[in-house]
Amino acid sequence: MASSSASNAKPIVRADLVKIVAERLGRQPKEVDDVCEALINAVAGAMAAGRRVELRPLGVFEVVSRKERTARNLNTGEPVVVPARRAAKFKPGAKVRTALKGAS
Repeated sequence: MASSSASNAKPIVRADLVKIVAERLGRQPKEVDDVCEALINAVAGAMAAGRRVELRPLGVFEVVSRKERTARNLNTGEPVVVPARRAAKFKPGAKVRTALKGAS
């Protein structure tokens, strides 16, 4: 479970990541942002085609199929059919799992 200080912390957004990477690599933020955009497009395109994307040691992105199911509308209690769909799944890699163990 996340600690209370982590849940109240401001999330790190793409602009924050671009700034961090640009500073670490001594590159211009625009250049790093272009690389991020290309990476996002490549991962999204591969997943849209149903392919698994392994970014070790970060983790693995894959597409899973969710079956049609019946759920309940919480306001009315009426049954609602949730259609079958494809969904993204992320399995953290070794570096992420190690970082999370140390964050406890």
